[in-house]
Amino acid sequence: MADHLKQKGVALFQKGAYEEALDAFTKAQKAYASMQDDENEAEIYNNMGVVYRYMRNWEKAEEAFRNGRDIFAKIGDRHREAQILGNMGDLYEAIRERDRAGGYYLEAIEVLEVIQDIPKLVQTLRVMSGLRLRQFRINESLQYFRRSIMVKEERNVLDRISLAALNRFLPANDPYALPSPAEDEDSAGS
Repeated sequence: MADHLKQKGVALFQKGAYEEALDAFTKAQKAYASMQDDENEAEIYNNMGVVYRYMRNWEKAEEAFRNGRDIFAKIGDRHREAQILGNMGDLYEAIRERDRAGGYYLEAIEVLEVIQDIPKLVQTLRVMSGLRLRQFRINESLQYFRRSIMVKEERNVLDRISLAALNRFLPANDPYALPSPAEDEDSAGS
């Protein structure tokens, strides 16, 4: 029953029927809680947070995300904890609380670095770069962008050219520089 309600909520959300989706998610959350299925309960809280964000109910979105994050942290699901941290960053960016958004993105980056989820790390670093650009913090924006290239497992030609240019023009001792996971072989000798 709970799985059916979860699927129903997702389908309703995709159709834009947010109130109905929330009703299905709320019922699913209660069912998962009664079954002590923490993983699915936390996932439902994340889904509810996304729906509330779309509805511009910022307080309810934050509450749902926090509940989901707490459960994911308790059960040690770092991947989905990072996902919720990213969603919380998106929430605060939507209401133009960019410093708070940046704090959540940074937490997500830290988690993603620890668990070595490289594709999501690259994506989150790019989001952080964009946020800093919108804040007119250009140097930081470029540092996060550079880092997003450096952590990629495979770099294309454009990545290598961009990285060489960034390494040449950004100061190495910049106060906003992020720690490097390993020396970049593309920047050797430049």
